[in-house]
Amino acid sequence: MIAHLREVEVDIGGEEAVSGHHDGFDDLEAPLGEALGHRPGGAHVVMLEKQDTHGGILPYDPFVPERSESTMDSHRPLDLADLRAGLQARGIDVLRVLYSDVLGITRSKDMLVTQMERALGHGPTFCQGVWVTTTQGDVLDGHGSVSDGLPDLVTQIVPSMIRDIPWEPGVAYVVADVYEPDGSPHPTAPRSVLQGVIDGYSELGLTPVTGPELEYYVMAERDGRWERTFDHKGLVYTTGAMVDPHGYFLHTLRMCDKLDIGAFAGNHEFSPSQYEINLWHADAMLSADRTFIFKTAIKDITARQGFLASFMGK
Repeated sequence: MIAHLREVEVDIGGEEAVSGHHDGFDDLEAPLGEALGHRPGGAHVVMLEKQDTHGGILPYDPFVPERSESTMDSHRPLDLADLRAGLQARGIDVLRVLYSDVLGITRSKDMLVTQMERALGHGPTFCQGVWVTTTQGDVLDGHGSVSDGLPDLVTQIVPSMIRDIPWEPGVAYVVADVYEPDGSPHPTAPRSVLQGVIDGYSELGLTPVTGPELEYYVMAERDGRWERTFDHKGLVYTTGAMVDPHGYFLHTLRMCDKLDIGAFAGNHEFSPSQYEINLWHADAMLSADRTFIFKTAIKDITARQGFLASFMGK
């Protein structure tokens, strides 16, 4: 059975083809797109899979999408001693704890692995004013902000989302869930919002699956201004020295592969100095976590090579 959510084709199982919104989807379409950062006209695909009676999923194509180990799996008690031992065994001495604010900006703290049992048992914590901090550094009022006394938020790492950073030996990324001080899921945190959407689909017996296709610009600083690294036009869907004169993109693609976030291909896109890297489709939470790490990594790799990466729209 095929249903169409606006411009997105959705496979909900069965043999009959239908057109239009399927009952029960209307309330879920907008929040799913909002939670994953979709915009009108974006090159994103959202598909659904029908759950079988054993809680599994029925693939819509020959490639079975990867599943997150668990959504909000940080609810489970963490064996931090075992985790520390595993990290130290492969030479990781710093864990970079990541979470996204409402603007998609990566907020983070570097934690010493030797201190994991003490430092990560309940945290790290951050001031909730981060949710209402603008890109210009102003702090607005809102949930957990000035009028509430700027309380803490509490993070808890998601062990299944630890990824060793290949260009920074000894350091690994880890995605974190965000909670209120009383331990309840934070209503503003993007990962919590997405979990609520996933729960809504689960009630319908469905699992949302997404295949990210992210594009970004690479810019170099010239005379105090950030400009595209080159201005040649008409080079959409090309690779090699013509569109990657510094070898930056090929290096980035290789680093994404070693980062283990599902990257499998990339190319130069329509506009000059605009690139695209494709990630394999997966369930919505794993896909969102990979996308978040991907954007964090792209900006880090690019900055280390003296350039600036921007995911601004065309």
